[in-house]
Amino acid sequence: MKQKKETKFVNLKMEFNPGTQKYEPILPLKKVKNKIEVDWKFIITLIIAIIILLGILLITLKNYLP
Repeated sequence: MKQKKETKFVNLKMEFNPGTQKYEPILPLKKVKNKIEVDWKFIITLIIAIIILLGILLITLKNYLP
């Protein structure tokens, strides 16, 4: 004999949709982690600055070493 399964009622957040003029539930389709925005211009300038500083350091060391 099969037992009856208890059904769970899930309370969903409701949001007004102005196109249909009624409230509709917001369905959680997938979990999204917070994405980190990357400022590529800053990273590229930082890499270029490091390369320039390393070049200057190597030139000065070359002059001081015999």
